[in-house]
Amino acid sequence: MIATNLTEVMNVFVHNEPLQGRGLAEFYVARPKGQIEPMRIFLEDQHEPVKILFTGHRGSGKSTELNKLTSVLGNKFLTVQFSVRSVLDPLDVTYTDLLLSMAIRLFRQVTDQRLLRRRQRALIGDALLDDVYRWFTQEIVLEKIIEPQVDASLSANFNLLFVKLEGKVSTEAVTRRTIRERLEHRLSELIIKMDQVVAEVQRHAGRRVLIIVEDIDKLDLEAAKDLFLRHATSLKAPQAHIIYTFPVALRYDNDWTQINNSFSNRFILPNIRLRNFDGTPNAEGAAVMQQLVLNRMDASLILSDALDLAVNMSGGLPFTLVRLIQNAALFARTQGKSVIDRLSLEEAVTEIRSDFQVMLEPGHYLTLRQYSQTRWLENEEAVREVLHNLSLLEYANDRRWCDVHPIVVPLLDQEQASRARGQVTPAT
Repeated sequence: MIATNLTEVMNVFVHNEPLQGRGLAEFYVARPKGQIEPMRIFLEDQHEPVKILFTGHRGSGKSTELNKLTSVLGNKFLTVQFSVRSVLDPLDVTYTDLLLSMAIRLFRQVTDQRLLRRRQRALIGDALLDDVYRWFTQEIVLEKIIEPQVDASLSANFNLLFVKLEGKVSTEAVTRRTIRERLEHRLSELIIKMDQVVAEVQRHAGRRVLIIVEDIDKLDLEAAKDLFLRHATSLKAPQAHIIYTFPVALRYDNDWTQINNSFSNRFILPNIRLRNFDGTPNAEGAAVMQQLVLNRMDASLILSDALDLAVNMSGGLPFTLVRLIQNAALFARTQGKSVIDRLSLEEAVTEIRSDFQVMLEPGHYLTLRQYSQTRWLENEEAVREVLHNLSLLEYANDRRWCDVHPIVVPLLDQEQASRARGQVTPAT
């Protein structure tokens, strides 16, 4: 429901939650050069399972786009969608952990009691359920995680096992390491179990399986590179369609070609251009960003100059735009205002700018200053760092180019002025 006061604005504009369900239906705005239709066609037309890399800046709206994709696909696929960060420790992720989490979510999905109640036939038979259950409990887990309920079905006990196992793997480092060690040399068996389940779902339900693994792009760059470069063969092994989110910064790595060639396809979600490469305004992009705001709140709650500032300062990142509006609504409420004015929006901009200021290192300023002039992305470590922390943003029209995040631009002038006064140590 569209927000009709600033309290509702703060609850509707939540920057770390993608649109889903009713919010997706009510608030979603199609963007120029969206990737939903190309991905839909590619998934539906491929006879063999494909492995896709989906990339774009953190905050560009990938999760919302993936939610929209699943809604467009409808019942053509059984979709298993989850975030790595919701089930694993982002600072301690291995390819074994990733495949285990995919298997757990797959097994949970095919025995979800709410899903099964809407069906006349189970997605997988009891013989396969029993085989997978015994393999995990007798060969991998070993300890007794659950007490099977005698009055429950096999599928219900199966589901409970993997709900509990996921909880232990995500919260208990010792359990995670122990299971990781046991799986290390039996990974092929785990993949066989996954493939058997996938095949039975297709046989019983007439639906292919699509696994969507989100938030890998939010891992440390080296950890993400290790997954996609050294363990691509394992990540491609399950016989299901799989979409992996991928860090945009790694596209400017020496090993990008090898990674790219290892997967079926890659789709890039571009940032929304608010201006063109030559500096002229891009009216289409600005209109999309304005609509992202006005689809969620009554236009009377934000003054036109505040809305224009929010759009311009977002850099074309939906994440930044949503955060600006939420914070500006908070500042306005704190000051007893009933609408977001320019002053409230300026305070929100200053707050986000301060976050960048404490994050940016001396070398980052040199890199940003250089690319604010050339605006051509190059393959170097310094570029990957500023792309990953969002201070440098990538855009595309007939060619790919970059620009400094508009909120960061004043920091370059401040840093240069401080350097001239001798207040900062020159970067090496």
